[in-house]
Amino acid sequence: MNNEVILIDLDNTIIDTKYRKLALIQELLKEDSSKISIEDISKDYFLEKIFGEVGSKTYDHFIKKLESKESIINFDAPLFENVMCSIEKLINEGILFIVITNRPSYLREQTVNELKSKGLSNEQIIRIEMNDNFSEDSKLYYENSKIFKKEKIKLLCQKYNVIAMIGDRPEDIYGANENLIPSIIFKSTISYEELLSVKEEENIGIYECDNWNEIPSFISIIKSGKEEIAKLREKFTNDYSKWLSDIDNKCRTAISISAILSAIDGKIILDLINYYETNKSFDLLMIIIVSSMFFAVLSIIYAINGYTSRVTSGIKATEIIVKSVNSKTCVDKEPTPVVEAENLKNFTEYDKSKAHIKFFFERYHTFIPDALANIRLFELRATNYAKVYFERKAANCLLWSIYSFSLWFVLKLIFMIINIKFSLKLLYI
Repeated sequence: MNNEVILIDLDNTIIDTKYRKLALIQELLKEDSSKISIEDISKDYFLEKIFGEVGSKTYDHFIKKLESKESIINFDAPLFENVMCSIEKLINEGILFIVITNRPSYLREQTVNELKSKGLSNEQIIRIEMNDNFSEDSKLYYENSKIFKKEKIKLLCQKYNVIAMIGDRPEDIYGANENLIPSIIFKSTISYEELLSVKEEENIGIYECDNWNEIPSFISIIKSGKEEIAKLREKFTNDYSKWLSDIDNKCRTAISISAILSAIDGKIILDLINYYETNKSFDLLMIIIVSSMFFAVLSIIYAINGYTSRVTSGIKATEIIVKSVNSKTCVDKEPTPVVEAENLKNFTEYDKSKAHIKFFFERYHTFIPDALANIRLFELRATNYAKVYFERKAANCLLWSIYSFSLWFVLKLIFMIINIKFSLKLLYI
């Protein structure tokens, strides 16, 4: 699915659940609840001032009642202000919504009906993910919520083009952050200390808001950032592709210059060998010119290694492409028939699509376009660096060869001048 998707929490993000909590508290505590207000519930997410420590029997009983069919049916909880208009605005931009809630899965029917009664049908919300691992133990209830959110966000990111996560709790941010998704924290229940703790950790990007009418502008910022990253990635991929060609050209140049130097050095060495055989001597010039030839040949070897074609995709990326040639097979046997690419035109569009998906999945274990684009970028980058290593080695060896040859030439010139002067002195004597 190519549509951009936003993951969104339900309770305390879309639905203002504190009204349901207050009604339930009033039913459970009767007269003792008279002094409890909406503000008290807003400031105390875990309600420990009312029910005591999380994990107590009183608290477990409250959680059991809260996550029940009767609670959803009997105690209404309104939408937060500006929820509908913000969701409609984003839907008009082609964005889809998936609700991810810690409510137990046995409340699916009641949850769907509740959302429909508030104007949110499957046209606005394409999917609702609910917790299959609900526990009436309040401690496990909150722990399972963290695990559920993290794992479910990961699965949804693998299937959809998720651009953001909207939620009210730290686990929403952690789940998004682990899957490299920007998060928008709706500050209905999160405390200042919790928010500060989340910010201190490394994150992919957190946006804070107190009202739903701020969310569309944050989504626009996130989308523009993703578009810029996509453009940059395309530019980098094109640059790396161009760089492959540049490295090959440099390797060709290194091979040409090194070959010329090797030929000159070889001729000089042969002449020196003949000279030394006659004069029975060996001097510094021979060592220098042999060094020049050694570095020139080494440069050719490195340059050929860099210039050689390399696998640019899959698990063998950056390895040299080796073509096995068997002369007997070439002479005695017909070439192995190959299925021509033009046969694809006989495939239906559906078969083509399945063939492409199978190819990408077999090679990369994913068929998410964004992930494939990233993998392709890294493969080209790795291939470039594999080639540039040998190109740099070839260039350095070529430089040493040129230095050696230059030194030989200068010394040879000096020795010739000295010999000429010495010969002139003898003439005068």
